[in-house]
Amino acid sequence: MISSVGLVVLICAVAVNSLAHPQCNAVGIDEILGSETYTLEPAYLQPSIRDYKVNIPHVPQCTNGEIGVRAIICDDDVAPIGKLVGLNTLFINRRGNLENIGSVSVTVYCRN
Repeated sequence: MISSVGLVVLICAVAVNSLAHPQCNAVGIDEILGSETYTLEPAYLQPSIRDYKVNIPHVPQCTNGEIGVRAIICDDDVAPIGKLVGLNTLFINRRGNLENIGSVSVTVYCRN
């Protein structure tokens, strides 16, 4: 049988563990398996700002151009919503408390 102190410790451990894992959403356009990919440096979403526009640059290594893009958008409490407009613009809406920094990781898929 678990004691009440043990139960409190267990509940606190679960609560702290849930805060440590970010909540993420992924959005993508034409992700082509087998394509050469390039992961860009992460972009960071600053506290207190709900809406972002992220410009996705052309990747010089994609000599034949880009064919797709995938973005993983994370925040500490509620997963943000993302919408790609073409291959070069990502709109983000953060739905949580906006107290911490969020992140965006973008992978670009090259045309073969």
